[in-house]
Amino acid sequence: MKRILFLSAALVVIAGCSANNDVAELPENIKFDDPMQEQAASGEQLQVVASFSPLAYLVEQIGGEAVAMTNIVGAQDPHDYSLSPQDVVAFEQADVALLQGAGLEPWAQDIVTQLADKDVTSIVVADILELVEVDGKEVDEEHGYDDHDDHADEHHDEHEGEEGYDDHEEDDHHGHDHGGIDPHTWLDPVLSQQVVTAIVSTLSEIDPENTEFYAINGANLTTSFAALDQAYQDGLGSCARSDVIVSHDAFGYLAERYGFELHPIAGLSTLDVPSAQTLATLKGEAEEGITHILAEENSVKRFAETLASETGLEILPINALAELGAEEDYFEVARQNLASLKVALGCE
Repeated sequence: MKRILFLSAALVVIAGCSANNDVAELPENIKFDDPMQEQAASGEQLQVVASFSPLAYLVEQIGGEAVAMTNIVGAQDPHDYSLSPQDVVAFEQADVALLQGAGLEPWAQDIVTQLADKDVTSIVVADILELVEVDGKEVDEEHGYDDHDDHADEHHDEHEGEEGYDDHEEDDHHGHDHGGIDPHTWLDPVLSQQVVTAIVSTLSEIDPENTEFYAINGANLTTSFAALDQAYQDGLGSCARSDVIVSHDAFGYLAERYGFELHPIAGLSTLDVPSAQTLATLKGEAEEGITHILAEENSVKRFAETLASETGLEILPINALAELGAEEDYFEVARQNLASLKVALGCE
């Protein structure tokens, strides 16, 4: 799958005030190896709204007791969420609003436009990072990928009508280019450090009284992401294989950074439905040495199970980290993902 580097023209979408992208400098007497030096927040809490769990997690780690956090989507799939009137009120009453953008939240642009008329500072992550454009496949009217190869057509005929396969007659759909900007930056520990920097800067700009508090927390969080990056480098540095099938195309940034190749069943959205042609292509790729399917607990898993039953591939769990529950820790789940990748890729 072709992935093209995409650089947004804007750096941060801000309504009401601006913020630079540098973590606030700390006084020289602050040492990061002192556990936050019992630093406490002061003043009234900032009202912060995040569109979904990864952003809420970052704000909670950086803002701590200095912020009151509202997680709009919560432990649900952000691809398939509609704003309620209460959600809109929460955004409009916030001091800071964080969204991922790049199509993850279908309503993101509308809410940012509304907040531009309010005294709300909005950060859209897609506007502060270098993103990747995914291209090279086609999708039918039912969102099924269509690779248009002869082997796939034969497989379609063989499995016509079977459960777990989409049956699209040739005259019933017309493929079109399924390009798109990959929004799944939160899975990349290096890109996540840049988001930490932007959040620290913005909170400090709005609430200068707690600049030191935000900076210390941000530095600690950055250290954790750097350690996670090193764990991925070490864990995936020497592997027997470089290819793995995944349930949907959420792990492209990880694949590019750590040098492996994804073969996704569904596209950038969990709502995408793979066609018989795509499943046939993946079956052929499985016969060329792929040993595992990494599957999330979502609607695409049934296709992963169908493919596994036909190919004999083993299914391993993976988590796109978009639907973290209150009791789940980002770094713990990310390391579980690393464990699955090491097995799937045969890493030492």
